[in-house]
Amino acid sequence: KIGDTWNSSDGVEEKMGEVSMRIEVKSVHTLEGFETVDGMECARISTQVSGTVTGAGSQQGMDLSLTGTTKGKNVWHFAVKDGIYVKSASDTTTQMSIEVPAAGRTIPSTSTGKPERKLVAKQPVRRLANVPGERRARGAPRFFSFGGTPPAAL
Repeated sequence: KIGDTWNSSDGVEEKMGEVSMRIEVKSVHTLEGFETVDGMECARISTQVSGTVTGAGSQQGMDLSLTGTTKGKNVWHFAVKDGIYVKSASDTTTQMSIEVPAAGRTIPSTSTGKPERKLVAKQPVRRLANVPGERRARGAPRFFSFGGTPPAAL
């Protein structure tokens, strides 16, 4: 029912050249209501995301390590009856420290993003089981996955 919340957690590994990074997030999802988007009745779900970033590797022959946090809010629309991920908007901030011991330096880094995604072709999606207990609609960005037990209205 509207106002119900559920929690999930997720992790993703990224490799950028010689640097590997792991992002672990915890999410609190809330069913805010239902609205029509492009002629489809959609569940509007907001998600508060917070997490950690860790990593290590080398660049230009120097070892480095990364630590930081990420937080943000996602709002996404899912056409429940059609089984279609319709659109989403995110607002995230990641703050990291990059330690380069050989240079005796720690470099602060802040990145922000406000990506928006929208359905371009109407095709039913199927749920993917990435992690036991986790479900994610095909085409949904990884941090829009939801686990646990979503509200009965979905």
